[in-house]
Order: sequence, then structure tokens, then C-alpha cells
Amino acid sequence: MNFTDTYMKSPMVLITTIDKTFIDNIENVLDKKLGIPQGYAIAEILKKKYPDINIVDVKDINDGLKRVESGELFGYIDNLSITVANIRDRFHGILKVSSRLEESDELTIGSRNDEPMLNEIFQKIIHSIDKSKVREILNRWITVKESVETDYTFLWKIFAGIGMLFLIVGAYSYQLKLNNYKLKKFSREDALTKIGN
Repeated sequence: MNFTDTYMKSPMVLITTIDKTFIDNIENVLDKKLGIPQGYAIAEILKKKYPDINIVDVKDINDGLKRVESGELFGYIDNLSITVANIRDRFHGILKVSSRLEESDELTIGSRNDEPMLNEIFQKIIHSIDKSKVREILNRWITVKESVETDYTFLWKIFAGIGMLFLIVGAYSYQLKLNNYKLKKFSREDALTKIGN
């Protein structure tokens, strides 16, 4: 095949289930099973960069995302434009973009190598497209909300402990006031009884 010049760069991203927290560095999950379609160049690039990375070959994006959904894989690596469209269409509310890698996928148009004129036509089309128009089209189709999620479990436990402490102190204080009231009432009744005698 003949390929045109790059018309767009799409960052490589890590997709996980929605319950996973944001991963600021892929080095933190190298021991986890990460799916990449068989034959993708990014697999070799990542293996050279991170020799300990645990890459699992998957058939295609659908296979990879289903295996992440089922828990068989921790994550799936592919380019942003492809994965976001698939998540939106089939895995909305189940999967999300959890990390952005340093690597990017350079998108080109391929044509048969026995049709050189077709490649020239595609090349002219690519050079005539305004880069801002490409970004505008891409942004219309892909909307990614990257969020750094913090695990507030420990904080909630502290608040729950403090709340429980206030409840115990409040209950004890209420019981003490109730006992004081009964004691005063009993003392008054006892005093009235003595006066009556």
C-alpha cells in the first residue's frame, strides 16, 4: 500500500472500567493485563520503552473493550478517536479514558500501490484540508472529559467516626440531663413529702 502524509495525530489512551481512578502514569499499571490489537505498531513501541509491560493481544477494538468490561483485562490501549467513538456507542457508562500516553497515532490514508494516481489525489486532498477544520470535525465527534478522581473513602471514614462520636456524646448528654431532671423531681417530691409529715 501507499500511504499519504499524516492528516491528524491522535493520542494513545488507556481505557478502563469506570470505577478505576485516573492513572497519571502508565508505569503504575505495567503489571496489569493491557490489551492491544494484534499487529499494532504501538505494542512494539511500548515493549521497547517498558520491557516489563504486560501486553495481551486482542482481535480488534470490540474484543479488547469487551474483555475490559468483563474484567479479563485491566485496560485497553488504542488511539483516542477510535476508542471514544466506540465507548460512546457501545460502552457508555461502563468504560472510560483513564490515562493519556505520551505516544500518538499518526493517521494517514492508504491506497493500493498499483494505483499511484489515487495516492496523489488523496495527498492533494490532505494538503488542501485546513488543520483547524480537522480539529473542529474531530471535536464534534469526540468529547472526552478527563477527570482526576480522588479516593475519598478514608475521608468519609473519618467523618463517619466523628459523626458517631458526636452521636454518642449527644446521647450520653441527653441521658445525663434526663437523669438530672428525674433526680431533681425526686428530690422535690421527697422534700414535699417530708414537709407534709
